[in-house]
Amino acid sequence: MERGELDTYGDTFWSALTSTRPDWLKEKKIRILLQYGPDKEAALPDVPYGPDLVKSEDDKKLFEAAYAPLAAGRPFVAPPGLLPDRTAALRAGFLATFKDSEFLADAEKKRLVINKPTSGEAMQAQIAHVYQMPKRIVDRLRRIAQKQ
Repeated sequence: MERGELDTYGDTFWSALTSTRPDWLKEKKIRILLQYGPDKEAALPDVPYGPDLVKSEDDKKLFEAAYAPLAAGRPFVAPPGLLPDRTAALRAGFLATFKDSEFLADAEKKRLVINKPTSGEAMQAQIAHVYQMPKRIVDRLRRIAQKQ
């Protein structure tokens, strides 16, 4: 894209873009046409949010299914059958990391955006929600994805 060989890029994590290519935004090298994900990005108040543009319940569910990987972010997982006390300890430690001043200072030094850490419980609920999507929604998403 920076060599002029490509005029578009489909999507990326907002935090990845702001961490790795902040100049693209400052210098207006890119134009963001649409945002989608579990939440609106506050830094993009003038960019339309996809789920706000659709009217039908099926279309809203389609967006939910499509942005489910974004809602997961960059998850850390453990093997099945992990003892409940180990699961609880890992979850607590993971969330504590995002409050650690040394970790946050190092992330800032590296221009890494730390946003919206998700608890294990919330992640499980999100996965369960997506897995309960009606088959017609999942099939429609698959058809759309196959066309790309």
